Amino acid sequence: MRLPTAARPASEHVTHCLLDAQGAVLSAAEGTHRLYAASTIKLHVLWAALRACGAPAR
Repeated sequence: MRLPTAARPASEHVTHCLLDAQGAVLSAAEGTHRLYAASTIKLHVLWAALRACGAPAR
């Protein structure tokens, strides 16, 4: 089963942006680096977990 998403990235990046209650940046690293939405990544994690558990492909 293939999920219709973007190609695998050429490199890995770890970014973060921590805001306070007013929206001011408290801490950030590579905050301008564009990444895929987390929900897209969750689909791949779910798919891998189901495969690891032996769930049948549909």
